Amino acid sequence: MNDKLLLKVSEMQTELAMIRQDIHAHPEISMEKERTSTLVAIKLKEWGLTMIFLVLVIILSTAVLRTVTGVNCYDCTDYIACGSNGQGPTVINCPVCMVYRNQHDNKATCNDHVKNQNETDVDCGGPCAPKQRCTDNKGCNMASDCNSGVCTLNTCQNPVLVITNSESPVGVYNTIAGGDSTPATSCTGMGQYPTNPNKEMPVQAFDGNANTKYTSFGPCKLDNCKGNLFPENCGLNTGLYLALQQGATFIVGLQLSTGNDFPRRDPIMVTLEGSNQSGTNLTLGSSWTLIYSGRSGLATDPGRKMSGPIVFFPNSLQYTSYRFLVTASRASDCAVQYSELQLFGY
Repeated sequence: MNDKLLLKVSEMQTELAMIRQDIHAHPEISMEKERTSTLVAIKLKEWGLTMIFLVLVIILSTAVLRTVTGVNCYDCTDYIACGSNGQGPTVINCPVCMVYRNQHDNKATCNDHVKNQNETDVDCGGPCAPKQRCTDNKGCNMASDCNSGVCTLNTCQNPVLVITNSESPVGVYNTIAGGDSTPATSCTGMGQYPTNPNKEMPVQAFDGNANTKYTSFGPCKLDNCKGNLFPENCGLNTGLYLALQQGATFIVGLQLSTGNDFPRRDPIMVTLEGSNQSGTNLTLGSSWTLIYSGRSGLATDPGRKMSGPIVFFPNSLQYTSYRFLVTASRASDCAVQYSELQLFGY
């Protein structure tokens, strides 16, 4: 079909409307239906069209009518015309028509290769998620827009493990987020971690071996474990800090693994802070910025020497050092312990 034919269809509609107007203006005509048919037949002869062609005209005219107030391509095929913002009919093929529909009706279809409405990138995120999440390096507004579950600086990221067994963590106790660090030492007393006969030092949290663990007594000591006499805060507000071997890094997730025994000692609530200071400045609370405070991923016990799910959180800043603290355990015991702490970022 071409523009001339569509223009002819529009003229036919106008003339048919005039016929109806003429009939209603003369009530003396008792057989209105016959009168209408006669007048229409006369007009059809004048136009030189057959009755079969009239059927096509009616179909086309209906399409045109539905587009006079804006683009409507819901019934569009390659040979049916689509109107354009009341400017008269135009002939465009179906794929182009789909683009018009999505742009003007503000509907995201998630399969037209166009970024529509609230899609965070082309055919993904926003109303397209969770069925069509965005891949790495695509646009996003929140974690649920991304396959990786991580949206940082409005870009989907795929975080990787950034901690290796070459790290040199420093144990701390009596430390809260934003506060100064109190260094922990090795032994079995208050503010210490055991070294003999089992090595349960901070470095064991990063050795990649679930058979080892980091144990911290906090304000308690080993004697409390032997007599099952321990206050509720044993092992709490303990943890570690470390300067990353790879330098400034976005950390956006953490994962904890349980120790070999005593589920009561599992960390349940934790904090993670970042810093770009170094040396002794890392003992100062003012050097640290809180990144995450919440669940550790071990609320449901995964079993002994097993990992909980990765806990992701937003972080738009790179830091060279990180501080991890345990603020609550599964139940009261003489210490807190975990076999592995893994940090994920990029």
